[in-house]
Amino acid sequence: MEAADGSLHNILYGDILYRVRMSGCSVFSPVVLSVIAKSTTLFFDDGITDIISDAKNYETFHDEYIFNRFEPLRYSDHFVLSRKSLFVFSFQGRHTMNLTKEEQIILKHYHDLINLSYQRSIPAYSQFGSMSELELAYKALDEFYGHQNVSEEVQYKLYGGYPEAERKIICFLPEDRQSPVVEQDFPIACIRFVPANKKFCDELNHRDYLGTIMGLGITRDRIGDILVKKDPVFKAGTAYVFCKKDMVPLLEGITRIKHTTVVAKEVAFSSADWEITYKTIMGSVSSFRLDAILALAIRTSRSQTVALIQSGKVFLNGRICTENAKKLEEGDIFSIRGYGKFRYDKANAISKKGRYHITVQQYT
Repeated sequence: MEAADGSLHNILYGDILYRVRMSGCSVFSPVVLSVIAKSTTLFFDDGITDIISDAKNYETFHDEYIFNRFEPLRYSDHFVLSRKSLFVFSFQGRHTMNLTKEEQIILKHYHDLINLSYQRSIPAYSQFGSMSELELAYKALDEFYGHQNVSEEVQYKLYGGYPEAERKIICFLPEDRQSPVVEQDFPIACIRFVPANKKFCDELNHRDYLGTIMGLGITRDRIGDILVKKDPVFKAGTAYVFCKKDMVPLLEGITRIKHTTVVAKEVAFSSADWEITYKTIMGSVSSFRLDAILALAIRTSRSQTVALIQSGKVFLNGRICTENAKKLEEGDIFSIRGYGKFRYDKANAISKKGRYHITVQQYT
C-alpha cells in the first residue's frame, strides 16, 4: 500500500485523512480504534508527533481523547504516514448506535460525498432526501467539521426545485471553490403531466403518480416533490414531478396513470404554474412557544405535542427540533409527521386575559 516515495497511496491517504477529520467531533461517545501496526507516527509541517506506540492493546478510546490529540488535523494540514505505519481507523461511536441499518447507509453516503467534495474541491450533489434524511446530512457535516459553525451557503446548499420544496438535494461545497453554486447548477428537472383528454380521466392524486413512477423501478430518492393541481371542472388536473435530470427520459415515456392517458413533458421551472394553497387556522395561545402553537395547529393538548416534539417528529424550518419551549417567529415553517406541514403566519391581537390571537396556515 506504500508508494515508491514512501508515502501512502493517495486513496489510503485520503481515507485516513477523512477519518481523522471525522474524529474531531465533540460528541463524547465510545470509539473503537483498530490499529494494525507496532508504532504510528504522523509527520506535520512543524515536526514529528508520536500518536500511538506499541498499539496492540489499544481498543477503546473516547472522542474527547481523539479530539484533543487530532485537533490540528481537522482542517487543511497535510500529513503523511511513516513507511512502517499502516493502520486502519474503525469508528463505531454512539452517533451510529441509535440509527437503523438504512439510516447508517444514508449517513455513510453523506460522509462519502463530503469527503469527495473536500478531496477533489468540487461540489458534490446528493439524491433527493426527506427532512429526516437531510437531518443525517447535517449530522455528517457536524461530524466532519468537528461541530464547528456549519452553515448553509458556506459548507452546503439545499434546493428542491422551488422555494417551499420538502424533498431536497443537498450540495456539499468545497472549501476552496472558485465560483458560487446557484440553483440552476442542481441536477433537477420538472416533468409536467396533463391528461390527454380531460373529459375521460380519473381523479389522480399524489399516490397515483408516485406509484406509477416507482413501478418503473425508479427509487424514491430519485424523485422530489410531486405537486398535483386540481382542475376546477374536470376530475384530473395537472401534476408537476421534480426528479433528477437523468430520470427525464424515463418519466417522459409514461403514457398512462391508472386508467388515464397522460402526456409527460419536461418544462422550465418558470413556466410551471403551480400554486401553493393553505387552510387557515385561527385561535389563541398563551405564548409563542412551539408546543403551544403546535397544539393549536393540530387541535390537541400541549402534553401530546410535547411528546411529539421529544420523539423527534417535529421539524422547524427544515431541521428537527426537540425543544418544546422554542419561540416561533412569524413566517416559521414547521412539519409534524403524520399531521402535515404548517406555517406560523402572524399574531393578530392580545385578549383581555393576555392570550395571543394568531393565524396558522396548513399546506394543502
